[in-house]
Formats: sequence, structure tokens, C-alpha cells
Amino acid sequence: MKQLEYKRLIIACIAFSLLLSACGKDNETQSTKNSSTGSEISFISDEASDTEDDSKSTGDEKPEPSDDKSDPSGESSEDPSDDSAADPSDSSDHPVTAQVSLGAANLANGGFATGDKKYIYYVSHTADGRCSIYQEDRVSGSRQQVYLSVPKDTVILDSLNLVGDTLFFRENQSESGTFMIVKLYLSDLDYEIIDDADITGLTVYDDHIYYSKNSCLVRCDLDGKNKEVLFESDHSAMEARITFCIANDKIYFIDPETFATGGMFFGTIFSMDPDGKDQNEVTSDVQACNEEIFFSDGETLFFYGNTEKDGNAYFSCGLDGSNLTLEQKASPCSRNVIDGKVYLANDFELYEDTGSGFELIYTGNIDMGRIVIIDDDIYFTDTDATAYKAGVAIK
Repeated sequence: MKQLEYKRLIIACIAFSLLLSACGKDNETQSTKNSSTGSEISFISDEASDTEDDSKSTGDEKPEPSDDKSDPSGESSEDPSDDSAADPSDSSDHPVTAQVSLGAANLANGGFATGDKKYIYYVSHTADGRCSIYQEDRVSGSRQQVYLSVPKDTVILDSLNLVGDTLFFRENQSESGTFMIVKLYLSDLDYEIIDDADITGLTVYDDHIYYSKNSCLVRCDLDGKNKEVLFESDHSAMEARITFCIANDKIYFIDPETFATGGMFFGTIFSMDPDGKDQNEVTSDVQACNEEIFFSDGETLFFYGNTEKDGNAYFSCGLDGSNLTLEQKASPCSRNVIDGKVYLANDFELYEDTGSGFELIYTGNIDMGRIVIIDDDIYFTDTDATAYKAGVAIK
């Protein structure tokens, strides 16, 4: 097994917490031990259990969205006596998911899982090629299907954003290849469509939805109203994705200036206020790529970019552009940060920063090397599953 080398060691590691129990087709759990680390790995079956409640979302036809969903109501299923469980219907104090720690790069890695103190929500690929979203109780491990995609070739369902009792995500439902933004009401599993276009980067922040659409960075209200363009790229006749992230009440984004091989663009990093005002260049010493990892942990920007001196590599810098650092000189791979802890992954290996080097903690088949973190659990898609794809949690 090859060993990755890293020039910058970031923060001390901690032990992973208890892994999530997974549900198989017959509620069976397959467990194994990583011989090098003693980590327990469990696979979450993508086929529904016979005992699951899928009655609301198993048909081929989806319910028609309600005309008025501006103030959804529904009785919470949580036990009010359980102080550890945040009420998902109470969004007044938590306009954006804040009940648990989520990986800073979750959305940059596809956002195929999210959660709060009571539930985990994750995307599951069924045997017939459709995609589901499951809600899993973090204590009991019981789960129910809350959404099922329409039948079509190559279904993509990702970018899960949990806001109170509402789940926002992206799905390529139409045959034209565009993506729609779906707003799913967890109280009754009704849903509505916010937009349908060439959409990427779906992010919910401070009672607004932000996304890239047709070479523009767009913002709208949570009901899809009051759409406004915050930034538009005009460097190319081709549409270019506006890659961005939000940290410390600022939007950091890449202006896609230079077309590169494979349809990627490289460009200057800028910052601006959430309403699009006060746009400023972050750094001119590096060009960042709009089709690779780009995120911030609130203190540092992490991205794949290019400099005249170093060529293509993974870099980091301060939010003001200071301390530009080459992190890794290698082909693109995934990375994620939570509570100051750094994790790296490629298609076959997952590493943890121990403070004195990167330790290999898992080997297997990781779809596109993408990892999503919820509290102390790491999720990814196992491409080597025989009957279906699977999620994996690691202690």
C-alpha cells in the first residue's frame, strides 16, 4: 500500500467515537475490524428493511407539492423529556443545522449525509438504480425512507442541507440533465421545487439558499422567492461553475477566468458579504480550480489550485489570503476538517492527521474519495459492494 507524504502537519488527532449501527435488507449488521487500527466498520445497506416504514414514499408517483408551505407545522416525534435531542421543528434558534458538528467540507464532498442530535439523513442507492433518503435514529438505529427519486438513468441526489424540520437537496429529476432544488418537509414528507437549472453548490445559510446557476452565484429565500444574482462570470462563452463556500458571514468564491483541460476553470479567489456587496480579492498569488475541493473551516481556506512556482497542488491560506501554503503535491483527492481535525482520502485509502504525520485508518473502495463527517462518524460510498452501494461509518 502506498504511503502519502505531506509537507504540512496540521492538528492533533482524536479517537473516533462509537460508530453508527447500520441497517441491512434484513436488519443484519456486517462488521469487520481494520487490522492496523482496530477500527470497527459497519456497512449501511441501501435496500430497505422489511420492518421499515416506507409507506409514504415507495410509489413511482410523487405527491403534488402543496401551494402554501411558507410556515409548515407538524408535531415533533421527539421525546420532550430527552434533553439530548434537539427539536427538529424548532428552527428559530437554529436557522441552519447547528445541533451537531458537521465536516467543514461536507457539501464540497457531495453532501450525501447530514444530521442533528436525533437523526442522521443519508442518501442510499437502491438496487433498481433509484436514490432514497433515509432518516435514521442515532440512538436506536431504526430508520425510515423519507424520499425516493423518480426512475431514470444515472440518478444523482446530493447536497443535503438540514434546516429545522426541512431538508433541502439537489436532484437531477428532469430528463434534460438539469438539477432541481427540492425542499422536503419532514413533518409530512411533502415537498416542493425551488428551482430547476444547471445548479451546483447548493448551500443554505442564514435563512437563504445559495447556489451556482448558469455561471452566476444566486441567492433566494427559503421558499424560492426573491432570487437575486450576487455574482456573474463573463470570462467565457461556456457556462462556468461558480464554486464557493460560506464562513464567518462571508462568501468566498472563485471567479472562473481561465479554461483548463477537462472543462475546469482556474481563477482568482474573492470574498463578499452574503448580499453580494463589498467584493474583495483574497489572493492573486494562486489560481483556484472551480471543479475541485474548495472550503473553509472558519479560519483557513482549503482548495486545489495552481501557481507558477509549484504548478497544480493542494493549497491553503488564511481567509485574508495570507500564509499561502502548499499542502500536498499530488493528484486530486478528498479532504475534510471537523473541530480542527484533518482527514484525507483517495479512492482506496483514508488518512487521519495525528499531528506527527498522516496515519492510515482505512483501506477499501471509496467512491471518488469523497468523505462526509457527522460528529465523530465518517461516511462514504463503498464502490465494492456486491448488490448495492453502501455507506460506511468508521469509529
